[in-house]
Amino acid sequence: MRRLAVRRAVCVLVATVLAVAGVAVGDALPAEAHPSLRLVKDSSYARPTVRHPVDRERRDRMRETSAPRVRASARAVARSGCDGCTAEAVTLQVLYASGARQVVANNVARASSSCTGCRSAALSVQIVVALHPEQVRAVNASEAVNVSCASCTTTAAAYQFVVAADSRRELSAMTRDVIEQIRTQMAMLVADHAETAGSPQLTVRLRASLARKGARLEELIERDLGAKVAKRELDVRATDPAEP
Repeated sequence: MRRLAVRRAVCVLVATVLAVAGVAVGDALPAEAHPSLRLVKDSSYARPTVRHPVDRERRDRMRETSAPRVRASARAVARSGCDGCTAEAVTLQVLYASGARQVVANNVARASSSCTGCRSAALSVQIVVALHPEQVRAVNASEAVNVSCASCTTTAAAYQFVVAADSRRELSAMTRDVIEQIRTQMAMLVADHAETAGSPQLTVRLRASLARKGARLEELIERDLGAKVAKRELDVRATDPAEP
């Protein structure tokens, strides 16, 4: 009885602290305590070192969930902190949320360089297919930063597709193959841009090339699923070699 009383007291204390801090107690609990909530996270992270000056990280995942609430996160992070190093991070996340009433989708690409003569490139592509969702929140963002960096280039691109479908249909094997091909082409464009120079003109061309690839991908998705893409958003950031 004494142990039970102590446990209750601890629970009350924790709940009180969270409430005072302005944190919802339900959101603070681990995912296991919310059987209706599914957390889906896919990340790639590239960080070269002096011993390993080239680091290329890739993360491709296709998932499916029937949970009523879904929080999906896709992220690609590339950071160069050594002279002459190369960092490339690429993430592709395809998620079928067949029973989700509420969907939160976050897609982020971050690239940073702090060195001399180095380059960083990050690409994150997220495709979320929700069946009859009641509420969808989607955030798509990229970030490219040079910190005390000389003669280095940094490029980041985030591409997000959100589909609200009326019927349960899946992407065909051919479309999945094409998605992989387009993802590879996108990654090469971002990496080439980071390697050449992040000039404004090249950034405009990069954005246009990625937009064309995305338009093709949108056509395939809509053909297979029989539904319009509710959101397609591209965010591209790049720094000039002369930028600090």
